[in-house]
Amino acid sequence: MYTGPHLITDGLVLAADAGSLRSYVSGSSTVNNPATPSYIGSLDNLDNTTFSRNNGGFWDFTHDPTTDEGQFITYQPSDLTQGDVARAITYECWVNRQDVSLDSNARVMSSDISDYNAIYINSNGTGNVIFSINIGGSTKNRNLTTTKFGSPVIPTNQWFHLLGTATYNGTDTYSQAIYRNGVLGQETVDGSISGTWGDGTTRAFAIFCNVENEAKPRDGFNGQMGCFRVYNKFFTQAEVLQNFNAQKSRFGY
Repeated sequence: MYTGPHLITDGLVLAADAGSLRSYVSGSSTVNNPATPSYIGSLDNLDNTTFSRNNGGFWDFTHDPTTDEGQFITYQPSDLTQGDVARAITYECWVNRQDVSLDSNARVMSSDISDYNAIYINSNGTGNVIFSINIGGSTKNRNLTTTKFGSPVIPTNQWFHLLGTATYNGTDTYSQAIYRNGVLGQETVDGSISGTWGDGTTRAFAIFCNVENEAKPRDGFNGQMGCFRVYNKFFTQAEVLQNFNAQKSRFGY
């Protein structure tokens, strides 16, 4: 598994890497989780999922955007991916976009855009990359914008490291940020907010898929996933760069 000696492990609750036999064995529908072995994922459509050992390994969920919503990896509802207990969440992944998506909001990592947390890309995968959280019934977004990163923010046939991170003190302030390849997009530091983390429901977690109380086979990012991680902690910019630098050579940087 490409953890190396340098990836952050503090607060790590979900880790999946297509390049690691600890995470995935070719031909299996199960995606193991070395960080929390009891919390495993599953490929929804193994027959239509391509697996490659290139770039250290990746799952290829590329599909026809005119007729197909794509394939995905799904996990059962858990505080680990919702962030309720810790009141902190970090979603991180390496992705390679191959085409536009059928849905206007292409989900990359999601435990429900409106109720909990998600990284998704608007304009059918060609627009801003958005990291959303929900506190006190209010959705808060931080973006990678076309104004700063160019259009599209995620060009095709190139690997990108995406990381969204947020924390809430439980009473009145929150912080939130999103990064591409270690470069900050937008951030909020000690913004004013009140209420509970999330909306109190239980939501599944999925890669390249919309979720509500369970995974919905639609609205997915159209491309490839090398690895992804979820942390119950807030990342500093130094920690973001540490994780990016730990794996960048694998993905062509």
